[in-house]
Amino acid sequence: MLDRASEVHHFALVAKATTLPDALAHAATNPSAPASVALRAIERAFHSDIRGAISLLRQALRSCSEPADAAYFTDLLAQNLASTGDFQGLESVLQACTVVPDRLAPSMCAMTAILHAVRGDVETSRSLARQSMTAIDEAAPPELLAQVLNRSSLAAYYRGDYAESEDLALRAALLLESCGAFWCAGASYSVPATIAQDWNQDGRAAAAHYSRMLKLAEDAGHSALRRVAIAGLFSVAAEMFDEPAHTAMRKLLVARPEAQQLQENYAVAVADALGFGWKGEFAAAEAVLAACAARIEVSQQQRALVEALLGLIGAANGDVELARALARAALKRTVRSSHEPLFERRLRALARQLAAAACFIIGDTVRGLRGLSERFDPGRKYRNLLITPPIDLFMCSDVFRGYAEFVNVVSRHARAHRPQLGLTPTEADLLRMLPQGTTLVELASDMKKSKHTVARQVESIYQKLGVHNRAQAVQKARALGLVP
Repeated sequence: MLDRASEVHHFALVAKATTLPDALAHAATNPSAPASVALRAIERAFHSDIRGAISLLRQALRSCSEPADAAYFTDLLAQNLASTGDFQGLESVLQACTVVPDRLAPSMCAMTAILHAVRGDVETSRSLARQSMTAIDEAAPPELLAQVLNRSSLAAYYRGDYAESEDLALRAALLLESCGAFWCAGASYSVPATIAQDWNQDGRAAAAHYSRMLKLAEDAGHSALRRVAIAGLFSVAAEMFDEPAHTAMRKLLVARPEAQQLQENYAVAVADALGFGWKGEFAAAEAVLAACAARIEVSQQQRALVEALLGLIGAANGDVELARALARAALKRTVRSSHEPLFERRLRALARQLAAAACFIIGDTVRGLRGLSERFDPGRKYRNLLITPPIDLFMCSDVFRGYAEFVNVVSRHARAHRPQLGLTPTEADLLRMLPQGTTLVELASDMKKSKHTVARQVESIYQKLGVHNRAQAVQKARALGLVP
């Protein structure tokens, strides 16, 4: 029987799709009871409707007359709010909770540690996390201990203590698996997967974590967690340039009722665009990115990455001015930030690298080099990779190879679209020397030719470009991407 709030709370941690029907049948006998409403919220969460679950949990909380019972519904609501990143809502419900049973105190304390970490109050967050770990009773049910571990892991993640975060989450996952709490165990792998992908830049480790998450989600029958796992595998496959895995995960995404994921999830949209780009299908890639920008509420760094990718597509299509404008916009958005989540930090770096690559491809070398200055690219690692495509994929971290291949395909298409205007190879070389401001005599000396020959070749360049002087020639050549 699941009449008490504490029983519903325990059920939420260990529920499976196979155990939900009996619980819901019992709830149907008294549908307005807070416990029944909370059980319907658990069902909504299982089937990807997190917003619906939050709404029902708020309803259960409002109709709960016992403060101690309200704490259990608050804890479930807090968990869902944290999963959606609604930290303002999370703070509000925690402040409204006036009575916390001893059983819940450690996990609620750990949740508060997350809030302080998000605010940047690192020391308070660490103190609360230690307090929650000290307060948990060794005789407590394993799922409650794992809940404290998971929340302490998330707090460590937001503080930037990534090694600690990974360790705590993996401990929680193993503990939950051992007691059959499969969906919570699967959710525990999300933090290690993110750290592997964004911090260690180890795609293989990230894929292993997402694969384990997928297996546990299927064991629990939890469709929302399944979506997260498949989306993660799709993203990692795209970043690693693993075409077979990318194709397989895309088929899984579009074969399910949750196919709208392709338009609703930022990482999935980027992964989809990369796949189209590898095949040179830039119109399809552009459509996916445009839909992403229009339908998804994106951050500054997420928008910058979209702009950088669209800039590369502009370069591929020979639209030098569009590519230049989008690359410039992406670079302006990607200034250093003193405090940003790991995912955002990596997006900022990616956007800057790809915007610089677009600049190099259209011949705007000065802007590209400025974008990858020592401040943004210590040791010139990406400058050396990107300045002269094609990029050697084996020189990249394995989660940059998908982007590098995108740049390589763009570079090939850009060369094909770049107008040659009938210039001879010698004239093309001479045109590239004109922006340097050297005189005809100096040009002739550098090219080991007579001044008369060089003057004749310069006049030929003017005719082919449809201009009348050097300034006009340089301006048009830059607009066409023929010179930096």
